[in-house]
Amino acid sequence: EKFAIDASGRAISCIKLKISATDLAAALRTTLIRLTFDDHETVMVPAGNFFGTGYSLNPSRTLYTSVFADSTMESYWLMPFRKKCLLEILNEGYMDVTYETTVELADYRWRKNSMYFGSAWHEYWHIETAGQESTGGTGKHFDINYIDIHGKGVYAGDAVTIFNTVDAWWGEGDEKIYVDGESFPSSFGTGTEDYYGYAWSRAEPFSHPFIAQPTGEGSFHRGMSVNMRYRTLDAIPFTSSISSNIELWHWLKTTIDYGLTTYWYVIPEFVTNVSFDPDQIARPVPSR
Repeated sequence: EKFAIDASGRAISCIKLKISATDLAAALRTTLIRLTFDDHETVMVPAGNFFGTGYSLNPSRTLYTSVFADSTMESYWLMPFRKKCLLEILNEGYMDVTYETTVELADYRWRKNSMYFGSAWHEYWHIETAGQESTGGTGKHFDINYIDIHGKGVYAGDAVTIFNTVDAWWGEGDEKIYVDGESFPSSFGTGTEDYYGYAWSRAEPFSHPFIAQPTGEGSFHRGMSVNMRYRTLDAIPFTSSISSNIELWHWLKTTIDYGLTTYWYVIPEFVTNVSFDPDQIARPVPSR
């Protein structure tokens, strides 16, 4: 499906998408949201990651996203453009998928400091964790990258979708965010669960305006967990670059799938180190 909008003085204020498919988990991964503003493509993300539900239906409600039990998903990010924009819903899977889509617009006056909305996703597939020495691992935990952006903009949030494969906690790692080329991260956290607004590997689902855990099934057991953080109150401006990273600190030496989604605003011209890889969505979604 394509929604082409040619109109100045407007911005996307809401995207609604309802997916129907025989294999909903696969459809949430192989349905792509692509957005192009004034010929700048800034979004290419699987629907399940973009709306914060992962690869199963997990109802939640935040200031920026909602997921409902009938498989309707909504995004409320404000997405301004100068003259035109193109929203595409792409089916990159093997099966027929039915989409019901609505796009809502709001009045917006483009200014010289206006920015385009962007979102990116990539997955560390079957990545090997270090594990703690006391449990047979190496203890040499390491950082993985959300995204690097070169340009001027605002870092507005991120999310993780993890498939845990063992009965152990995966989220001890600290976030480390470098702004404008600094040598030491000005944002240096105390744990992944702290960063996403909870602690002690809690499995209970929760939704708040700026943080959510739609599912915590994989928090201390085998399964999928989804954590989201939206930075309205603590957005990070950058003038030349930003590098957002998280330490992968799992208690056991094992293999997991770790998908990372980011949300940001940028002024053209800009460059990111995350490009869409079709092989990543072609991989089967883990079912156990």
